[in-house]
Amino acid sequence: MFRASEIIKVIHFVDQVTNSSSQLLLPLCLVAHPRELLINRLSNQHSYVIHSNKNQSVPKYIGLLQSAEIIFTAQPVFMKKLTILILLFIPLVFWAQMDSLRMNTFISRMETYDKMWLTACFMKNVEIVYQQSSGYIDYAKKREANVYSQYRIGSISKTFTAVMVLQLMEEGKLKPDSRLSQFYPSLPNSQEITMMHLLKHRSGLHNFTANPGYPAIMEKPISDEALIALFEKDASDFKPGSKMEYSNTNYVLLSMIIEKVTKSTYQKELIKRICAKAGLADTRVGTPIDPSYNQALSYDFNGKWVLASQTDPSIPKGAGAIVSTAKDLCLFVSALMHGKLMKKESLEMMRTLEDGMGCGIFELPFYDRKALGHNGSIDGFRSMMAYFPDDSVSFCVLSNAVNDKLNTAVLGLLKLYYGKPFDIPTYEQATRSPEVMRDYAGKYRNEKVGMFIEIKKDNDQLFAQAEGQAMIPLTKISAETYEFKTAGIVIEFMKEGNGYIPAFILKQNGVELSFLKQ
Repeated sequence: MFRASEIIKVIHFVDQVTNSSSQLLLPLCLVAHPRELLINRLSNQHSYVIHSNKNQSVPKYIGLLQSAEIIFTAQPVFMKKLTILILLFIPLVFWAQMDSLRMNTFISRMETYDKMWLTACFMKNVEIVYQQSSGYIDYAKKREANVYSQYRIGSISKTFTAVMVLQLMEEGKLKPDSRLSQFYPSLPNSQEITMMHLLKHRSGLHNFTANPGYPAIMEKPISDEALIALFEKDASDFKPGSKMEYSNTNYVLLSMIIEKVTKSTYQKELIKRICAKAGLADTRVGTPIDPSYNQALSYDFNGKWVLASQTDPSIPKGAGAIVSTAKDLCLFVSALMHGKLMKKESLEMMRTLEDGMGCGIFELPFYDRKALGHNGSIDGFRSMMAYFPDDSVSFCVLSNAVNDKLNTAVLGLLKLYYGKPFDIPTYEQATRSPEVMRDYAGKYRNEKVGMFIEIKKDNDQLFAQAEGQAMIPLTKISAETYEFKTAGIVIEFMKEGNGYIPAFILKQNGVELSFLKQ
């Protein structure tokens, strides 16, 4: 038995099902899993309910991307079930609502050309309308990212910290004008600096992560006392309240103050005050990264992807130590903006901008819309979380490998989501080594249809995966020819005399397409 969230109704299609085997075209691309599904027909309705017949999760929404040709094999009538198999690769018509196919293509292309790996999520109210992942959480062991992978979110942590401080103000345990000197009197201008100054980056406290010596300490555990000693050495940059200047020091101090006031840990308060209320299952304070628990390592690009540094969470604390998923961040910002985490007056205080900065949030313009949110950067991780109040849309992009500006991905996905003009970058073809050219595995592209297919290898088994679609196994039928018999797909590799494999030809339903290795 499956939960209601694992049931998908497929509506408005041409009903061609008969009592025997037949074909049916649906305005839907089931890209999540290339496995057998069971479909129950609803009597006298042009609607079906799909269940998985494997021990697997079925997403509530599978992208409304394109028509897919689906083969139905009728089971005995009393079972009222039909087995369907998805034919991949060749799109037929496109769904007009959200350009999910091009969003998938854009994300896949950035991965193909070593520009970025990411996980993206769009949510309308509290319903996921789009999710996609690319790249690896552990490149060395080829562990691929998925929508449940946890990333370090960097300064988006500040939004969480701000919420907890404002909650403490609601409880009377802090006040907007409570002074820093009440907690850390040894710091510069502590008698003048208020909680609101810290929340809105108006304290004048120097940003300790900008110091030349910071890289030498950032990967080692550090105590609160040692951090305070570091802050004491830095002179104030300006008079408190006179201007806004971003400083991680502000939010490290706020996270320490949360612990002092509550007599609890930041982690426990995070779970109690936010995660439990907003339904965040995969959000917590970071620990040393362990990819076996679906936690992403981060990478820098230096001609190839190399492992990035790993900041110890004791350094950034509530300024940047939280790990989360794209889905959790969408749930968080949606719950926040719908008043589920604090009173209306507190939310209004949080959203009030001074010099463009609120309490842990700022404004993000997009055409005629304005979102509220925050971005993040720590080690090789980059992140963006925002909420559009006018249409209750929250979105998040998390990346652990960036060889371009994160804004390129953010703006491209937003344009495709909202139907704005956007040309997916083609990027330049990289030079491939002889070793790569002699291997079947790699990314291949057909210029005419603008489609990428990746050939993957696991020991002697080859797999094929088209952009935005699931991976299928290939069976060898001759020296350079493989097939996926269920869908009638034949892939014939072109092998030159020097052993190079520069291309393959894909054959399906009488159509032949050439794909060149990238």
